[in-house]
Order: sequence, then C-alpha cells, then structure tokens
Amino acid sequence: MAVMSLDRYVAICHPLHYTAIMNSRLCLQLILGCWALSFLSMFPPIIMIMQLPFCGLNVMDHFYCDFSPLLELSCTDTGFIEELLFITLIIILPGTLLVTAVSYGCIIVTILHIPSSAGRRKAFSTCSAHLIVVTVFYSTCIYRYIRPEQRGGQDSDKVLSLFFSVLTQTLNPYIYSLRNRQVKQALKERVLKFSGSLRQM
Repeated sequence: MAVMSLDRYVAICHPLHYTAIMNSRLCLQLILGCWALSFLSMFPPIIMIMQLPFCGLNVMDHFYCDFSPLLELSCTDTGFIEELLFITLIIILPGTLLVTAVSYGCIIVTILHIPSSAGRRKAFSTCSAHLIVVTVFYSTCIYRYIRPEQRGGQDSDKVLSLFFSVLTQTLNPYIYSLRNRQVKQALKERVLKFSGSLRQM
C-alpha cells in the first residue's frame, strides 16, 4: 500500500517526470524492498513458532494460517512470541501508514493547486478509490493486529482478516486497471467475442 501511494504521488505531483522516476530499476528495487522487509520482519517469529509444541486436535479456527489462531494451538506459554509479533507490527504498520499519509498529504496539496475544476475532479477521482482501499486495509489491520493480546480467535477477527486479505485485493483490479479506458475497451471486446462464440455453439 505504501509503494502504491508513492506511485500515485509521483504520477500526480511529478507527472512529466513519472517515467524517468518510476523506471523499471526503481520498481524492481521497491518490489525487492517489500519482499525483504516482509521476510526479515516475520522470520524470527516464524522460527520461534516452528519450535513450539502443539497438542490436541490441531484444528485452526480460521480461514488461513494466521499467527493468533496458530498460537492458540500451542500447549506452552507463547507470551514472548506474542510480544515480539506486537513490537514488529507496531513498527511496520504505522511506518508504512506514515509513508502513505505523507504521500497523500502531498497529493492533496498538489490537487488543490490545480487551476481547473475538471483537472481537480479527475485527480481526486484517480486517488479516491485507492484512498478508500488504503483506509479499509490499514484500519482493519491496525485494529486486528496492533493490540497486546493476540489470543482469542473471535469471529470478529475472521471478519476483519477477510476485509484486508480478500476485499482490498479484490478491489485492486478495479482501481488500477478497470478504470483505464484502454483496459475497458479491451475487456468489452473480449466479452463481445466470448458472447459471439457462445451464440455460435
């Protein structure tokens, strides 16, 4: 989300330099940086969880392998791992949220300086959908994960997890491609071609 907001920042605040700034080398560095940060931040807790003894039915009450329902299956005290996860998330989530907030702050200032109302409307329309997804993602993630006690897999945790793991990902194609005129035209042609082939059957 932070990298996407940086991309929006460059596209709106520096449109003439966009291709020079967001070149393939920088895009690769940003992707590798996201992967490296994700891997390095979660590697120590995962190694510790792998050492835990598990007992009982080992049936997880969740729709994916999340930390808190996994810790509930352990027969031993997991307090240290929960604290480590909390500290890791309290650094990462607000850190990326700060990058996103600063990017959008600069975007809003730039949009407000656009002289034409049509230009302002177009810029706001480009960013509004992404801003909604960012808000849903961060609000559910922060409420779900940034709390000292991670045990207690309530149904509300599953609903929140569904929001940031499925809903935001489902909205991304609409935000980044289906609003594009060329993509809409290509999709329309594909649908017409598909419906034509169905009629021939």
